[in-house]
Amino acid sequence: MARATGLADRPHRDVPDLPPGSIEELQRLSHEDPFDEVVHARYGEALESAHRAAQGSPGAPCRCGSGRPYRACCQARDRRGLRRFTERRPLYRLRDRLLDYFEDPEFEPVRRLALEAWLGDEAPGPDEDMPAREDPDAPHLFAYEWAFSMLPVHGGAAHDHCLLECFASNPDTPPVFAAHALDWLDGGRWGLWRCSSAPAPGVWLTDLLSGMRRYVSIPPEQMQGHPASMVAIGQIFPMDGVWRTGGALAFTSVDMGAAIAATLLDARDELLVEQVHHRERPRRGAPPRSPSPEELDQATSWMVGMTLPRLSGLPEKPGSCAAAAGQ
Repeated sequence: MARATGLADRPHRDVPDLPPGSIEELQRLSHEDPFDEVVHARYGEALESAHRAAQGSPGAPCRCGSGRPYRACCQARDRRGLRRFTERRPLYRLRDRLLDYFEDPEFEPVRRLALEAWLGDEAPGPDEDMPAREDPDAPHLFAYEWAFSMLPVHGGAAHDHCLLECFASNPDTPPVFAAHALDWLDGGRWGLWRCSSAPAPGVWLTDLLSGMRRYVSIPPEQMQGHPASMVAIGQIFPMDGVWRTGGALAFTSVDMGAAIAATLLDARDELLVEQVHHRERPRRGAPPRSPSPEELDQATSWMVGMTLPRLSGLPEKPGSCAAAAGQ
């Protein structure tokens, strides 16, 4: 299973007063600690400010207060920062590498398990060929990407690992891809994300379950056909300091998202109480120990991830939407 880092009570660094054009520095700080709320809020605000400046006149005075025209001051740095935020080719290259790695015959049982979870009766049987990868928006690619972090690859054996961890530890994996896979593994969070804005250049997402808030790079085609106010159900993860969405993402209304969140929170609390009770025998008369913030964070993310494929069976099911194909 994917590892989780607790979000509560994390220390926050003192962020220096950076000029408006320091998007690259804020991205670097966000890469060092993707869970630093102060740094991330500053980074998202800087991206939005740069996006607004790019819509204005390049001859207007630069917003940093230098007195120089914007085009002769912060414009070039803003463009670099915005380009890195919206650039998804590193993610697509990593995804292609992971899909290639996942095709190893060793992982065929896990691939079939993922397809059964997502496609149900439409999944290929034991005597049928696995689907090809010609169609980049095919549902089986959602299933495979979901499996990267959600399924143990060796049948649930002791100390089993998910595909991301196996891929990152493989000596044949280039270091840059191994580092990105570990970022995904350690930072990935499944949630019910309330969208608060249309992409400009990113979207503020707030998890209905944990309250985690991130400014996320979402490709326009993934948002197409959905209103700005909605709930996205799926995983976000950091890569080089930029939080991104993957392909396994579903959209639903705010009301339905709230109903799903309430059900998941009740189920999570019951699960954690039961786990603590079986793992730790409290003294007679002593109240059971409350789950730690790390346990809550891990259980919440895991339950959303495990629920996502089953949402297709709801009477008012959310609509699935692929991420950009990356072609």
